[in-house]
Amino acid sequence: MTNKYTSNEQLKNNPPKADLYIAGSDQIWNPLFENGNDPAFYLDFVPKNAKKMSYAASFAVNEIPDNNINFVKAMLKDFNKISVREKTGVSILESIGINNAVNVLDPVFL
Repeated sequence: MTNKYTSNEQLKNNPPKADLYIAGSDQIWNPLFENGNDPAFYLDFVPKNAKKMSYAASFAVNEIPDNNINFVKAMLKDFNKISVREKTGVSILESIGINNAVNVLDPVFL
């Protein structure tokens, strides 16, 4: 069980203890939604040197707005592994210099 958090600051001040932190999945990084611009959904609160990954994360768009590129790149640069549910997600990440993303099956089909 983890605590109930209502802000990224609360997460940073008292992060849950884990061996691996996983972000996912449906529309978690959609830049048109609030969570797509919230550092918490990019695991910003995770302690340094902890392992971070995504599973079947989704941008739900074909491209991210120019004003989101630096944010997304900074938030994902320390991820150990990145998987996204759409091929366009891999393309988005490659276009901003993140080349370690893989496309995986939408979890609904597992």
